[in-house]
Amino acid sequence: MHDRGSQPAHADRALHDSGHNNSADNDSGHNDRADNDRLEWSVWPLKESFFRSLAVILFLMVIVWTLSSWFGPQWILPSAFILILFLSGFFLPTFYRLDLEQVSVRGLITRKKRRWSDLRKYYPGRKGVHLSATEKPSKLENMRGLYLPFGPDPTGEHRRQVMSFIEGRLEHER
Repeated sequence: MHDRGSQPAHADRALHDSGHNNSADNDSGHNDRADNDRLEWSVWPLKESFFRSLAVILFLMVIVWTLSSWFGPQWILPSAFILILFLSGFFLPTFYRLDLEQVSVRGLITRKKRRWSDLRKYYPGRKGVHLSATEKPSKLENMRGLYLPFGPDPTGEHRRQVMSFIEGRLEHER
């Protein structure tokens, strides 16, 4: 449907080593690279919902204005920079990769890698799946595990690809 030059930025994916693509582009904007050995995709929340993005930007502007009112105008740029940096996962794309050895999450600031052997269970949800490093539910799960959002996926095909890849490697917590 899209040629390589007209794809949205959040759908831009690097080709995998063999240079072929087993999954076709779909209307969700995903141009995933999937084969039996790996699956790659990116999620960019800023581009997913205009109204949510507008609300976040307006909220940040109110916070920056409030801070500058309290502490002076010299705090406008530093506070805006810090807030945008902390919310870089919203403002910039995050890249996800599942391969035979590990799960990788790469953003502007964060780089997380977990070997499949370090992960124990997975908990699927409506918008993503949580990969847990603990055998039993724990308060540390959010720190030790990984959350993989599916991103926009109106057909459900991307969700099926991700879940199929994970199901072959981890036990499902019921």
